[in-house]
Parts: sequence; structure tokens; C-alpha cells
Amino acid sequence: MISGLYRLIVAAADWRPRDTLVGIAIAAIVAVFATVSVGFATVAAYLHFESTSGPVVASLVISAAYAAAATAGICGLLLRRRRPLRRDVPDQAPTAQLEAVLQSIAAANGAQDAASLASALSMGRDMSSMERLAVALVSGFFAGRKLDR
Repeated sequence: MISGLYRLIVAAADWRPRDTLVGIAIAAIVAVFATVSVGFATVAAYLHFESTSGPVVASLVISAAYAAAATAGICGLLLRRRRPLRRDVPDQAPTAQLEAVLQSIAAANGAQDAASLASALSMGRDMSSMERLAVALVSGFFAGRKLDR
């Protein structure tokens, strides 16, 4: 959990809005050029096949080419979806920081607090994000009730 927050903070610090917007604009221009290029290629192929084989055969050849491309794209997406997602190996820096925090808690308040924090963190790693959200909401509810007393 701490390594995830650490990566999020590093990513937010490295984010540059101007570079992102320039990248999006370039990607949009490339997409427009690719679309126009495919359109011209389709018209050229149709005119070529029409002059040699007739309009019906030209239409069938063009539609078969697009069907093959769509089928290949769908197969690629299905194969990509079927692969198990690899989780990134967490960096070692947050673990070292965690050990420093645990040692400072052990020195200040005793080993029992450090042990309970270590067990809570290990339990948090085993939980899914929805389970962590539920635990946070329930904990916040109980903490709010204790504040009223």
C-alpha cells in the first residue's frame, strides 16, 4: 500500500501537463492522417479492382480485406486480455522507509505498537482495494463515533 502511494506521488511529481497535451495533439494529428491514408488506399484499391474485375468483385475484395483486418484485431485483443496481468515488482525504497517508521515507533511507544502496525500492514497487502476501502469506511465510522464521546 505504501509503495503504491509512493509510486503515485512520484508519478504526480513527474507529470508535465504541457508535454501531455502536446503528445495528445500529435497523436490526434497522426490518427487523422492515418484515417485519410486508409480512405485514399481504399478508393485506390477499389478503382484498381473495378477496372480489372468489375464493381462487385472490387467491393467483395475490399470488404474481405477489412473483415480480415477486423478479425485480426479482435483476435489480438482477446489474446491480450487472456494474458495474466503482471504486477510490477515494488521498489525497495518504500520497504526501507517502512522499516525506519517501525523502528521509530518501537523506540517511542514500545514493541507492541510496532508489532500491531506491522501486522496491519501485512494484512493490508493481502486485501483487495475494495476490501481496504470497506475497512477504511468502517474504521472512519467507529473513529467518528469515538469523537462524539
